[in-house]
Amino acid sequence: MNRTHAFLVLAALLTLAASFQPAARWWERRTQSPVVTAARASTGGALRLEAALSHGQPLEGGTTYLRYDVRASDAKLAGSQPVQLALVIDRSGSMAGEKIARARAAALEFVELLEPGDQLAVVTFGSDTTELPLLFADEAGKARMRTFINNIVDSGGTNISGGLERAQALLQAAPTGAVRRVVLMSDGQPTEGRTRPEDLVRITVGIHESQMAVSALGIGYDFNASLMQRLAERGGGFYAYLNDSARLSEVLKLELGQARGAVARNVSLRLELSGGAELVQVAGREVERHGNEVVIHLPDFAPGQSAQAFLELKLPPGTVAFKAAARLEYFDPNGQAARQSDSAQLAANTTSDALVAEGSKDLQVASECIRAVGTTKLVAAAEAFERGDRRSAFEFLGNARSLFAMSADSLAGEMNDVTVTQKRWEQTHDTQAVAHEAKQLTYKKMLNFGENNAY
Repeated sequence: MNRTHAFLVLAALLTLAASFQPAARWWERRTQSPVVTAARASTGGALRLEAALSHGQPLEGGTTYLRYDVRASDAKLAGSQPVQLALVIDRSGSMAGEKIARARAAALEFVELLEPGDQLAVVTFGSDTTELPLLFADEAGKARMRTFINNIVDSGGTNISGGLERAQALLQAAPTGAVRRVVLMSDGQPTEGRTRPEDLVRITVGIHESQMAVSALGIGYDFNASLMQRLAERGGGFYAYLNDSARLSEVLKLELGQARGAVARNVSLRLELSGGAELVQVAGREVERHGNEVVIHLPDFAPGQSAQAFLELKLPPGTVAFKAAARLEYFDPNGQAARQSDSAQLAANTTSDALVAEGSKDLQVASECIRAVGTTKLVAAAEAFERGDRRSAFEFLGNARSLFAMSADSLAGEMNDVTVTQKRWEQTHDTQAVAHEAKQLTYKKMLNFGENNAY
């Protein structure tokens, strides 16, 4: 057999093999596990997990979405939980004037809300830190708290890491049995100590892993909104944007109620994907990856509270089917025990027909997920706008508009938001107004990520 003949035979064999591939793929799809587009799992405790797919038959080589809903029951805790709380107050030079006065006044009002079984520590930070150790909120303790708070004076830089580390040390040194929480209040960017966002997030994660929640309250317009939100999210606490420092007292009162009433703490949603599907993002949330497991951290839950997670998946060519198994893990204050839910399992077989994929779409699930993914572009636009990169900001707005157009009927409101935002930004040039516009947009859109941890 000459070389030409051999090449012709090889080409014929390859063509024959290719002709059988569609049939093989068809048979592979026919023999997959049953499709499961919705699932529910209970922990037997305070939380319930529900899951849903955006497409019963997603497009091979395309994108599909998962939605997870976590809801706490309406049942309240048995009895009242005492709290061990650390207020971490920024006293840097930028807090001078009304902001530091408001912070002192809010802290003093907070002291009066405490009950005798509660304990409070106060840490202030500028370039260095000062502290009041954890004290019971009896009359003698409250008197010492008032004296310390009244003597807070602005000075120095912004050492957020030092403030958080001292708060953790003070709480860890005390006997527990109470709900532990750290509340950070700052008006600026970190300038001293550990200033990298990743380092500050790592400190917060360590605090949360020590059975404490961290809330982050941004005051004014110059703080790093993205960083403060990340600290609250990874710390299991709450976030607030307080462009008016007069709201600080109100928010601290809410914070105390949230700490006392939490029916689930240290909540995480854990997901395993199989079959070739790849996670692109969990819209608006950070994730951890441990091998095949994806971990999504959620805030503490009070009775009746809910949160959602919207996942974007890529289905590379060759993905015939995939499965997603999710479970919840959390600490139950009522039972004083760790809990884990049953697995909520979703499954789908792909299709190579775009029309079939579109016909299998759950319009509500798809719209909610696309809204969340589009909102990531809006947040990126807000961050670019605030740092003065107007070109990138408007490009991100265009990206968001394109995503919302995928479900134009149900996302008409979001399309209008983009148009209104762009017009307003085109007319905004004052530095403070720019910062306020960017933070306001980010704050409003947290709900589109399914987050319930914003005041």
